Amino acid sequence: MSAVFNFTFVPWFRSVAPYIHSHRGKTFVIGLTGEAIAAGKLSLIAQDLALIQSMGVKIVLIYGFRPQVNEQLRAKGQEPKYCNGIRITDELALDCAQEAAGQLLYEVEAAFSMGLPNTPMAGATVRMISGNFITARPVGIVDGVDFKSTGMVRKVDVLSINHALDFGAMVLISPFGFSPTGEAFNLSMEDVATRVASELQADKLIFLTEVPGIRQDPLAPESEDNPIDTELPLAAAEKLLRELPPAYQPTDIGFYLKHCVEACKAGVERSHILPFSVDGALLLEVYVHDGIGTMVVDEKLEELREATADDVGGILQLIEPFEQEGALVKRSRTEIERDIEHFTVIEHDGVIFACALLTPYPEAQTAEMAALPAAERAKLLARAGVPAVGVEIAVDDQGEVLARANHVFASYWNQPDATSEALGGGWFHTGDGGYLDGPYTVITDRKKDVIITGGENVSSIEVEDCLFSHEAVAEVAVIGIPDEQWGEMVTALVVLRPGATATEDDLIAYCREHLAHFKAPKRVVLRDELARTATGKLQKYKLRAEFWAGHDRSIN
Repeated sequence: MSAVFNFTFVPWFRSVAPYIHSHRGKTFVIGLTGEAIAAGKLSLIAQDLALIQSMGVKIVLIYGFRPQVNEQLRAKGQEPKYCNGIRITDELALDCAQEAAGQLLYEVEAAFSMGLPNTPMAGATVRMISGNFITARPVGIVDGVDFKSTGMVRKVDVLSINHALDFGAMVLISPFGFSPTGEAFNLSMEDVATRVASELQADKLIFLTEVPGIRQDPLAPESEDNPIDTELPLAAAEKLLRELPPAYQPTDIGFYLKHCVEACKAGVERSHILPFSVDGALLLEVYVHDGIGTMVVDEKLEELREATADDVGGILQLIEPFEQEGALVKRSRTEIERDIEHFTVIEHDGVIFACALLTPYPEAQTAEMAALPAAERAKLLARAGVPAVGVEIAVDDQGEVLARANHVFASYWNQPDATSEALGGGWFHTGDGGYLDGPYTVITDRKKDVIITGGENVSSIEVEDCLFSHEAVAEVAVIGIPDEQWGEMVTALVVLRPGATATEDDLIAYCREHLAHFKAPKRVVLRDELARTATGKLQKYKLRAEFWAGHDRSIN
């Protein structure tokens, strides 16, 4: 085993440990689309679910069979019938649904029964329990349309599901329900998963879907400037749904989002939309800080709060490096426990990354602030981390971060030029600018957002950070605009705080005091607002558009 493997595996595994501990004993409801099974992903997904269960997570798996039923219907000479995205289940469709459910039940159980040596399932003993956990009722006639044997969830047998989970089994539920009279109804997998998660008060509802998630600007085309929004507050998700057209197809933006919102409003802490096309998507979402898909959450992951006795260990770990350097006065565990009521911490997703101690002196009517190691901690947290096992990271001469691994995608579909550009030289060109700090990768900016002015590279993020430190600045976006002399001119679009005053020259002078002169903006444009997505993310490609009109491209 190579030293490089050891060097990357050990810190990576340690970084995953907090998530392993925090998820132990939690309940995850997984909605697996029939499209994922049809695409041949079942075996790998089963391996990942077995691994997650082995780390103490209780799993309820609900599978869908939309494409399988459609295929059987067409084989029998009938096209699938839908109304407003809901299947009309006539007698033939019900027969096809029953056949598909039985076949997929067999395939899923077989996938979890594998245990060949030298495979991820070796030694795994996954016990699956399925049954009539869902009581259903008919959809009936809606707007003059008879949905026949299409049903809705009436009741979930929460007691039996929890009993099976406590027994250590994985619960398997098909999108079928039965009425008290024994009548069978075809249900939507998404509806079943949402209702089960809500009734169980599950910790997570996860959909493995055909879509990669919700983009920062959902209505704009896919691009490097429009990545997946990995964290969507419930209020923003509800607002987005109100702005979107009705979602009837699985590929519609709001199709899975509406189920995530419904689950969160019913008490599920977090709901996720993940692409089944990405190998290991479940593991990346559950055990990596930023995840890979979109998470809808009914809380702020970052919280400023008063410390409790449970935070003593985290505070000690946070301040110890600074005590060793002499930057902070050394405090013992006993002292921190004694003063814990005077500590304030900032927590992100269960991890404390900043703290402060405010010691009051009532007699003097004053207080003293201490134990503030946030800056260095924030600097460390800004690093992207070490490469995962089996991944190589490099930085080319232009400062672009490159990646190479056996699970990098093979090509873009029917886009040979884009494939050649992205995979040139045997490396995946990420589009991120950055550098290597020992084994750690530090991302400095998107390559498209690096401004090349007079032959020098300027990080827009660095200039934005400088301007944000000015007391009059509320919002800022730094872009490059065309310039005959410099190629690109560093330009800042600024929104001032209400009631604040600052001129363009004031802000340029401020930057020249705090940055190298070639990095300071040569032009500042004051705006009332900046273009943002529905979830509040800046859209730099729109901000650049007005300045680059008439040019072939928006970067010189």
